[in-house]
Amino acid sequence: MGKHRYESAGVSITIKELFPAPVLKASLSSPILEGHVVNLSCETKLLLQRPGLQLYFSFYMGSKTLLSRNTSSEYQILTAKKEDSGLYWCEATTEDGNVVKRSPELELQVVGPQTLTPVWFHVLFYVAMGMIFLVDTIFCMIIHKELQRKKKCNLEISLYSGLEKRVNSYLQKERDLEEPKYQELEQLQEKTPQKPPEGEQQ
Repeated sequence: MGKHRYESAGVSITIKELFPAPVLKASLSSPILEGHVVNLSCETKLLLQRPGLQLYFSFYMGSKTLLSRNTSSEYQILTAKKEDSGLYWCEATTEDGNVVKRSPELELQVVGPQTLTPVWFHVLFYVAMGMIFLVDTIFCMIIHKELQRKKKCNLEISLYSGLEKRVNSYLQKERDLEEPKYQELEQLQEKTPQKPPEGEQQ
């Protein structure tokens, strides 16, 4: 007898996410001043509610374990120090450990009071730079106007000097032309005999 093969209908399987990957957040943004309290929160939530389902959280700095498998999603740094600077991350897992998800790293930088530049210093710095720029601009405008004025004065003086030279040259030419005429007239007057007065003729 021949063998027969039978296939069943396909079955659709949907796997739902139990909870999303956590995100680690800090109560203060970097840089953090020494001595402050910093709260770290490993934020995620269950998408499927099941009886007795509980998430456990662990906190790490680099390869160092700060808190392991705790039901609280928060970790607190009571007094921040420079040694607390580093990369932090957290982990959320189910009680049986079958589902484990890790957060992206969060960098914290703790600095001392002497290295933290106050905000007012930046404000004063930018105000001072703006004032210097404004003064330089006004000064350059004044110099430009003064140079334009001097150029105009020099041009007027040059034009006046040129005109004066032309007038003087013209007058000199006129004198040179009139002088021979005067000389000829004087010579003619000397050559012409003068008539004696009427009383002397009698």
